[in-house]
Amino acid sequence: MSPVVPGKKLRYPEHPPIQQIRGELRKALAMACEGLPLTLAELTEAFGDEGESDWRDGYEPHCTDEYLRAFALAVAERLARELTSPPAASPLDDLPLLPEDQAFIRKRTRYRDDEDELIAGYREQWTRAATEEPLNFRQANAGRRAANRWLLERRSNESSGMPKHAGRP
Repeated sequence: MSPVVPGKKLRYPEHPPIQQIRGELRKALAMACEGLPLTLAELTEAFGDEGESDWRDGYEPHCTDEYLRAFALAVAERLARELTSPPAASPLDDLPLLPEDQAFIRKRTRYRDDEDELIAGYREQWTRAATEEPLNFRQANAGRRAANRWLLERRSNESSGMPKHAGRP
């Protein structure tokens, strides 16, 4: 059994299968986004692994219907702003990003309090590695590999500590 942490009560003291936990969370999130211009997939993405972990551990307030509904409303509002606002200039605009790169970066930085820091770090890693590569035709791939690896490692290292989950998108 995990150690007791202030503010946490174990939702699942018997460690049921992860599929059961995810199924219950999925139902709760589906109810939270009911009637909103928001899909379950969008809300699940915003809730993230950190939110799932909080759900599994019974962390208050993330386990309440009221919190989930408020979170869903905030996500819906953010998505509406993103759809109506022209895209802002990004520090990555001048990098030769592939559509897959953009999806990868978005998945790992969106809804995070430190999104700007992560994007700046990604750019720094890309440009450093591309500059160090002497062959011109290999520079983009060297930059991509270094920046993607950095972003993956940065997120992996955080999973053992406090998450950088943005509670209010």
